[in-house]
Amino acid sequence: GVQAPLLFRLPLVRPMMLLFGCCTPATKEGMFGLFRQRSDFGILPGGMEEVALFEFGRERVYLKRRKGFIKYALQHGYLLLLAYTFGECDLYRSVGAGKRLRMWLLRRCGFVVPLLYG
Repeated sequence: GVQAPLLFRLPLVRPMMLLFGCCTPATKEGMFGLFRQRSDFGILPGGMEEVALFEFGRERVYLKRRKGFIKYALQHGYLLLLAYTFGECDLYRSVGAGKRLRMWLLRRCGFVVPLLYG
C-alpha cells in the first residue's frame, strides 16, 4: 500500500514497514517505483486531511491537490477502478472539539492522530 511519507520517518515504524515490504511512501518517487514493478495497489486519496476533518454522520471527501496520482497511473498504462465506501462516517465517533487544533497540527507536523471511539 501507499502510506503517508511521515510514517517512514518514525524510528520503529519505518523498519517494520520496509521489513515486510508492504508499503511505500505516498510520494511521486514511491508511486513511480510501484509503476516500474507493475504492482497493483490501492490508494485512499483523502489522506490525513480527511482524518482531521472527520465528523460523525457527515460524508466528506478531500480531493483538493490529490489528482496527480490519476495522471501518473494513466501515463503508465494502469486501469483505474474508483470506489467509495458509504457509511463509514456512521461507524464511529470522534472527539468533536479541536478541529482547528487538528488542522494546525496537520499543517505543522504533517500528521494528525485521530481520536475515535465507538
